[in-house]
Amino acid sequence: MTLTLQLGVLVFLSAVAPAYQLRILPALDGCNTYTFTGHGLSDSGDVVGNLQCGDSGAYRAVLWDAEGFHLLETLGGRNSYAFGISRDGATVLGGADNGQIAPGGQFVIRPVVWSNGAIAELGTLGGAFGGAVAVNPRGDVVGACESAEIDLRLGGEPARACRWEGGAPSDLGDLGGPNAEALDVNERGWVVGWSSTTTPISDLEGFAHVAFLLDGSGMIALGTLGGESSGANAVNESGEVVGWSETPPVNGYEQTHAFVWRRGIMHELATIAGGYSYAWDVDARGDIVGTSMVPVPGKRAATIATLWRKERVLNLNDLVANLDGWSLNDATAINKSGRILVMAHRSGEERIAVLEPVDP
Repeated sequence: MTLTLQLGVLVFLSAVAPAYQLRILPALDGCNTYTFTGHGLSDSGDVVGNLQCGDSGAYRAVLWDAEGFHLLETLGGRNSYAFGISRDGATVLGGADNGQIAPGGQFVIRPVVWSNGAIAELGTLGGAFGGAVAVNPRGDVVGACESAEIDLRLGGEPARACRWEGGAPSDLGDLGGPNAEALDVNERGWVVGWSSTTTPISDLEGFAHVAFLLDGSGMIALGTLGGESSGANAVNESGEVVGWSETPPVNGYEQTHAFVWRRGIMHELATIAGGYSYAWDVDARGDIVGTSMVPVPGKRAATIATLWRKERVLNLNDLVANLDGWSLNDATAINKSGRILVMAHRSGEERIAVLEPVDP
């Protein structure tokens, strides 16, 4: 069948030849693994993610490389989180608690990087919390870090989009609102993420937030697909930005759809069966990976790992030769060789997996 959308007539293929082999990454017995952001896959195929075991509630950052499975060091607390890995696999980015408790009762999470297995704490803007998310080949690290100054609009310390150069954090600015977060940086040093604005959210407390691109000319608001809020998750070397945006309300409800922003225009990506969607990563070829949420009558929406390639939107479950009962729920990263990082589910197990391209 064909679906006519803003990018033209996009063909959804329900039956295609297998294009990938599924590789489930190992975990400790009784533990699940999770990937939280779109930067967990290096160019050589190293993977970072997070391990959770039993009912403990604690997370540990994990690295899978050519030598196997490694639990990464903490700052003395129970929890650590891996959010990204450098292209060469040498640096892992994330956050870790230091065993202290903030006044609000949460664990204090500090931004960190791991290199050669050793952890190094990065600074914040004076606040307790932060997380490093992405790094470019020049070593620029981006993420979020808390300010020490109280913002009266929040009644507390805001989270700010940060860049660490030489280990020192700098505030990247905002689009008028108190909070912001940087989520990716490309080789040119262009940064994408989201910032809150001065627009109150309808019927709720807080402010709408909008995707931004920070290039050499300053921070640019990328807009929305007609709804109140949007966010940018990744940018490739040619400046293509992907993320999510709310659309105009239908029957009183806004939907969230994936977008790609090219040369000043935000384009809505096709959806599978009219559901919600999110784009998490984009490669140099313009292939985009993400998640679709498809309505299921009488049940919770099904989440589907999704690939947008040229004029097609593809269910990655249809492209794998050896699913063996696994369902692929999210596609969070894609590297230069075409490997795709996915979340796989089977009989209560949640595991990180890699889709290895099959040679034609």
